[in-house]
Amino acid sequence: MAGSLTIRGLAKAYRAGDGSETQVLGGIDLDVPAGSIVSVVGLNGSGKTTLLRILAGLEAPTRGVIAIDGRPPALGGPRGIGLVCQDVALLPWRTVRGNIALGLEVRHVPAATRLALVREYEDAFGLADSSGRYPRELSGGMRQKAAIARTLIADPGVVLMDEPFSALDCQTRNRMQAFLLDIWARRRDTIVLVTHNIEEAVLVSDRIAVITPKPSRVEAVLPVDLPRPRTRTDAGVNALRARIIDTLRHLCRQ
Repeated sequence: MAGSLTIRGLAKAYRAGDGSETQVLGGIDLDVPAGSIVSVVGLNGSGKTTLLRILAGLEAPTRGVIAIDGRPPALGGPRGIGLVCQDVALLPWRTVRGNIALGLEVRHVPAATRLALVREYEDAFGLADSSGRYPRELSGGMRQKAAIARTLIADPGVVLMDEPFSALDCQTRNRMQAFLLDIWARRRDTIVLVTHNIEEAVLVSDRIAVITPKPSRVEAVLPVDLPRPRTRTDAGVNALRARIIDTLRHLCRQ
């Protein structure tokens, strides 16, 4: 069941050997409503991946609060945080089925229950015919589908996605964006998507958070009040895309 994500005053500083500090996040405040897709965009080096790593529990913040439905999150499992990376990190010695089942095995879900659930996800993600194949035998899009299925099968409260489609060619990326929206429409997961692709953010999101250069803060949260499905030629899509580009240009000049 999807949860709402609350971020308050999230800051991160790195200390060098000489005692100097680099402040990457300067105090991020962001609300992600349950069942929504919120994209985070910003200039290169603005700390977007650092933000996601902290949300995923892979790094500790210097200060700040993160909560799912008012409670501290945990990595993986129900009500926790799920993470989909640019590098899909499928285990090369496991088949598609074995990779999807990994989190359930770690949680000691009984074998019969696990198999039934994995088969359900294979069908939903169009992976049934590839269940016995290994990652090296899959296309980039199929590998990313398997990685997303592996994350969602654990039923996390919030799903984090760090540039999940950036390594794909343009046509495959377009298909994966449509696939993501199809899965989201059926499940209504809470998704935080970090992307450099502004068009992608406009096409898939309910809200777009624009962050400043480091030390990063949220400059603006823009609602995407456009009906779905959206196309790249929609006037509203192009207008919002231009607004985000103008905001980023303004931040460059500061």
